[in-house]
Amino acid sequence: MHTITKSFTFDMAHRLINYIGPCANLHGHTYTAIIQYSANNLDSQGFVIDFAEITKNIKSWVDKTWDHGVMLHKDDPLVEVVKPHTSKIYIMPCNPSAENIARELYSATDLLINTRGKNFTIVSVAIKETPTSEAYYCE
Repeated sequence: MHTITKSFTFDMAHRLINYIGPCANLHGHTYTAIIQYSANNLDSQGFVIDFAEITKNIKSWVDKTWDHGVMLHKDDPLVEVVKPHTSKIYIMPCNPSAENIARELYSATDLLINTRGKNFTIVSVAIKETPTSEAYYCE
């Protein structure tokens, strides 16, 4: 089996509600997203999937939707405070923890690059929140 990963960074603010600790404060990270695909056989170009396709579809979506934005839980009282001050706010149905962000990107990735009938499948998405902390999501 062949496996590839594509990594890219983005900057985003978030906070966790109903949490005791520093992450209850609005703060930002330079996140690293790591997307992994695998295939039993390579395509005619010798690829699992072209890295350029991942950049074109997924990184551009992240840049447009999350980069230099704010991600908040739908019940966070800051939603109404922040909305008038940013053009980029992403509302989650749950706390925007690294684990939930990884799952959200996995779901978006599955929609942005259709794997049906293709030779490859998505294996996992990791979100690296700090140099020493990362969360993975896979099905």
